[in-house]
Amino acid sequence: MDIVKIAAVALIVLMVIFRLLLRSLPSPKATAQQIPELLAAMSHATSFPAFVVFLFTTADQPGDDNAVNLQFSLEDHKAGLDWVLIAPRNLRDEDRFLAFAKSSGFEPELREMNNVSYWRIEHGDIASLCRRVITELYGISVTQPLDLVVEGFTWTPPA
Repeated sequence: MDIVKIAAVALIVLMVIFRLLLRSLPSPKATAQQIPELLAAMSHATSFPAFVVFLFTTADQPGDDNAVNLQFSLEDHKAGLDWVLIAPRNLRDEDRFLAFAKSSGFEPELREMNNVSYWRIEHGDIASLCRRVITELYGISVTQPLDLVVEGFTWTPPA
């Protein structure tokens, strides 16, 4: 086996171990009602990168492969809502997301970073749009806890 194949196998093994460890740790949670506070907390981050990813499935498409990934991130110190084109569900629902965002008066901009394409919205009430994508487009209750991936800031839900 050459060094490239060994490195590739080692990387895959590390990724599997990392996923298993993450599943055993409790993930932070938030509801759609808490989106404005979560966006505000992320927007005041002093570490970079800073982002929060919402992960959820719907009753009609359960399972990890069907999870929707919706995120807020800071880019050049500016908050934005991102629809990242990696997860299978995000790829399948790309047109649905774009139609919803555009019909709501937003203009997503296609960007690429680290060879990953994503739609980004920086203007307007992105907290409201995020909440509406979750509750109206996907039918998730505003009180349902959603799994989060938080980086670059601390999320402590308001009491």
